[in-house]
Amino acid sequence: MLCQKNHHQLPDAVDLIHHRWPRASLCISFVGPSTDLVPHTPLLIPSYSDVTPSLSEALRRARAHGLEITGFDSMCGIPLCLVPTDLAPSSGSPRSLGTSTAATC
Repeated sequence: MLCQKNHHQLPDAVDLIHHRWPRASLCISFVGPSTDLVPHTPLLIPSYSDVTPSLSEALRRARAHGLEITGFDSMCGIPLCLVPTDLAPSSGSPRSLGTSTAATC
């Protein structure tokens, strides 16, 4: 779950997951103020532009490690138009990232 306090740690988390659990996959979700349980504050909810650099680096590392990333098609996912085109999903499927097919919004 990406939020303002942790999104910068995502690239290192990808490395950690790869080294500890090499056959694992990673599901990424984005915090959203969809319920009263999530405080509606910028201290918790980052803008997509704040998260994009960390997300891009994490996706590059995941690709280098062969680690599957999922979660982009869920209600808490990141819009595919924010995923760098060289890291977009393959075969038109938003379920996972790993090839160089461009995505569109």
